[in-house]
Amino acid sequence: VYALLYSSYKTQGNRLDANYCYVEWKNIETAFLRKKLNQKNDFSLYFSWLMNTFLEMFCDYGTNPIKAMVWSGYVILFFSLVYFFFPNTNNLPDEYNYYNRIQAFTKYFVENKKLSECIFTHETPKTAFALQRQIRRNRDIIPRFIRFFALPAYQMRRWEYLKVKFIRKVDTYAGRWNEISERKKKFVKLIYIGVLLSSFLYMGFIKTLNALMLSINVFSTLGFGNIPVEGVAKYLTVIEGFIGWFLLSIFSVALISQIIQ
Repeated sequence: VYALLYSSYKTQGNRLDANYCYVEWKNIETAFLRKKLNQKNDFSLYFSWLMNTFLEMFCDYGTNPIKAMVWSGYVILFFSLVYFFFPNTNNLPDEYNYYNRIQAFTKYFVENKKLSECIFTHETPKTAFALQRQIRRNRDIIPRFIRFFALPAYQMRRWEYLKVKFIRKVDTYAGRWNEISERKKKFVKLIYIGVLLSSFLYMGFIKTLNALMLSINVFSTLGFGNIPVEGVAKYLTVIEGFIGWFLLSIFSVALISQIIQ
């Protein structure tokens, strides 16, 4: 009966009702396979029943490619959450900067030094500013193409320049911790809380972004050379890669099937 209804709907060009009919038809087949398994244990029957169950869950037996994409999104988000809590070499620069700031602030409160004296012992400014000054002093001698290619270096260091300027401003107001009043100490604490909070949120954002990128990379099996995570997460990437291959294959087949119809 379902075969006749399905053929009739397809003959009419009624793809939606044909899909609904096909889903019900496959549900009956899945129930039939389950009943046969209860009567007789057979691997081929079990595999057919298992594939029907998966296909019903992930894409309504190939009639709903969007459902496969939704499940893919769930898998990517789940594994990205797992990767977030594991060490990732892509996060090391931002974690290093965050711990350096903690160390510098600790040194500021303990050793009675200015903030700039504490920070620049860990975060030494790069030589871009010195190079810029040298090129400007000798602009009549140095060829123009040198100045042209040096320009990107200036732009990349602009954030560092703003950071140094901000620290100098804080130094002017805050001074040394043991030499300022109690009222000023409260304000200085608020400034440092803001700096650490913004650094912490930025590091969390970068870790989230890196975990999501890794999950998408693994799921889509694009390949990334050396796996940037350690421990159990390294083996989970293999599992996610297999799930991604399976779901993307289902999506491709379901999408092609619907396009052909």
